[in-house]
Amino acid sequence: MLDRMTSAGIALALAFLIWLHTRNREQEMFDNVPIPVTVTLASHEVGRYELELNGPSQILASFNGPASRIREIRGMVQRGELGVSASFAVPAERATEARYLDTVLVRAEDLKLPPGINATILAGHNRIPLTVRRVMERPLPVVLDHALEDRVGNIQIEPATVVVRGPQEIVERMTHVSTRAFTLPRNTPADSLNEVVVRSSIPLVDQVDGRTVQTTPAGAGVRLTLRPKRRTYEVRVPVHFLCPVNCPWQPLWAQQRPIDADTNPKADLVGYVTVKLIGPNLDEQPHVHAFIDLTGREFQVLGDVRPRMYTEEPIQLQLPKEFQVLQCPTRSEAFELHPRFARAERIEFLPPALTGPFAGLRLDLGTDPDGSDFMMPTLAGVRQIRRDLAAAEVPAP
Repeated sequence: MLDRMTSAGIALALAFLIWLHTRNREQEMFDNVPIPVTVTLASHEVGRYELELNGPSQILASFNGPASRIREIRGMVQRGELGVSASFAVPAERATEARYLDTVLVRAEDLKLPPGINATILAGHNRIPLTVRRVMERPLPVVLDHALEDRVGNIQIEPATVVVRGPQEIVERMTHVSTRAFTLPRNTPADSLNEVVVRSSIPLVDQVDGRTVQTTPAGAGVRLTLRPKRRTYEVRVPVHFLCPVNCPWQPLWAQQRPIDADTNPKADLVGYVTVKLIGPNLDEQPHVHAFIDLTGREFQVLGDVRPRMYTEEPIQLQLPKEFQVLQCPTRSEAFELHPRFARAERIEFLPPALTGPFAGLRLDLGTDPDGSDFMMPTLAGVRQIRRDLAAAEVPAP
């Protein structure tokens, strides 16, 4: 009886070993399988923060199990059905930070596998690095982004201010929100010589420094005045002298060339300047007048008939409408003031505003080189002016 029981036990042990060996031969391994990981914010954090995954969002896992189950795992991987979904919550101690770095730990239990499959996640490949950014809202003015340069006049944007929502580190630095690049509508008469009013709608930007921002509303209406096209001109013009009425002085350039030498500009360039200006695009050169103002008191009251040299008087310009100077001309030529009447020894000239107190001023009749009569004070009149100026405590010239 004992022999039978012993034989039965040995037979059972051998059968178990055979079963175990057969089972182990049916087990298969599936190593170093990349598994995608999806990380989302916890429901109570949605809208308050943004997540950005730093690098590949996947882990490396190995699987073992029966051959039939391993084949099932291979099929799930090929179809993209095997993955991990992880939820991330911002720690309370970092809730006010605008930006910080963190990681999400993935465990084998997070994998949803068929029965009979064991999974192992490789150490060092089970963390997903991410960046957390705090979101804020802020009202900002809208600025039109255009390449029309100085052709744009009055700009009206409606609404003038929008609410911008995005990462705190971006929105805090923003001073305005720009529109998308503005282009003129097709029916705009861009070559018109008159101002044109343009109306259009344009969306606002949704990317700032590579980060996504949202605006409410997402677009704006634009009304602007389009000026005519402008171009740059270089005009060579003669320099004139602005003198008082009946001025007894003849302004001459230092080379003794009169100002009316511009009648033959090809033969004589003395007294000319080149003016660089910008204005509407015209078919002809703009008419620019350059002059030196000699109506000031320092030119009107002179006590010596000898020629006097002037080198620092600025050149003034009279421009057509809507023209601006890009480069002010500099005068390198000096000029002198010469008396018109060689027979006068000492003369002085006063403008009409200063002759009121000298109603009894004695005058002499002179003749201009062109034959016209000219009134000028006599020597006695000059002395009278000096006495009256001294009595009025006005410095004599």
